[in-house]
Amino acid sequence: MYFEYVLVENFIIDYFILACTGKLLKEKGKWLWLGSLLGSIIAVLCPLFNLTIWSSLLIKIFSSLLLTLVCFYSKKFKRFALNYIVFLLMTFVFGGAVEGLKQLIGSVTLEIALAATFVLFIALKIVIKAMNRKKVIDSFSAEVCIIDGDKRVEETGYYDSGNLLYDPITSQPICLITHEVFCKLYGGDIINIFLNKIDEKKLKNGHYIDVNSAVKKGKMLVFSVDEIIVRDEKEEKRFENVCLGLSFSNFEKAMHSEILLHSSQLCH
Repeated sequence: MYFEYVLVENFIIDYFILACTGKLLKEKGKWLWLGSLLGSIIAVLCPLFNLTIWSSLLIKIFSSLLLTLVCFYSKKFKRFALNYIVFLLMTFVFGGAVEGLKQLIGSVTLEIALAATFVLFIALKIVIKAMNRKKVIDSFSAEVCIIDGDKRVEETGYYDSGNLLYDPITSQPICLITHEVFCKLYGGDIINIFLNKIDEKKLKNGHYIDVNSAVKKGKMLVFSVDEIIVRDEKEEKRFENVCLGLSFSNFEKAMHSEILLHSSQLCH
């Protein structure tokens, strides 16, 4: 019964470790089930021998190398070394979680160990997904300075390849801003802004355009500003007489940006 217990527990834990390693490396990995089986077999056989601390350590190193070779092999040494290090990191995380649970509640049954491992696996998947999404968003983000007369506002902007909105009157591409940015530029009552009760004549080239979405139809306030300056890690871009549109789509929550730059400005 003991061997079946150790075999099943280590197989599932090793599978979760390998799956999380693949998520972190952005690789699917190969033969995860085979790697998990090999790891669990080694875990079952090791206690049968009277191994010294150093012998046990060498076997664990060999085991982790074997699993990395089977599931995340790479001909490039640097890439394989990275795969191996990430696998070791995930092993320490899962192993530490199980040991911490044992210290917390004492003896741990197979069901508790597997449940805790599964919860940790789901949590790590969520964290890794969020980290990858943030990395993608950061790679398309830039510092944006909007200048209109003596008014100047600096916010984070996002290069949105999906922003294909053009002003039907001037044929200019439209950068979208939130109501917070609009208030910083021109002030105003937030209620009137939401109700579209803004005197567009007080804004340069101010007018309303019809916008359609999958959910509803509406109007968007569009106007021009003197200049916007876009700074990223590589360069600084300047755009004069830029058309802005006041948006209430809550894109700032998804993109962590207050300004959506137009797709045409990606390759300017």
